[in-house]
Amino acid sequence: AENVNLEKIKTLQDRYKVSVGFSDHTQGWESAVQAVTLGARVVEKHFTLDKNLPGPDHWFSSDYQEFKDLVNQIIIADIALIESSRFIKVLHRSSR
Repeated sequence: AENVNLEKIKTLQDRYKVSVGFSDHTQGWESAVQAVTLGARVVEKHFTLDKNLPGPDHWFSSDYQEFKDLVNQIIIADIALIESSRFIKVLHRSSR
């Protein structure tokens, strides 16, 4: 997942005060999950029924199982972010 420029998500959000999406052309789900944890609100990912089909996009497209894994990992990351935010608030309150 090199050359993905995930750090640009925050840059675009801060500079333009807009929701930012991520157009993912990498293999696997990791870059998309990282993008969501950095603030991406929309993820575009190619879908294929068979990665071995001819054509320029099938090799990096996600199949059914990868999409299922992607959704599950985004849910897990989202829960972790919510829980860490709650934990930080509790720590802040207890330090007063």
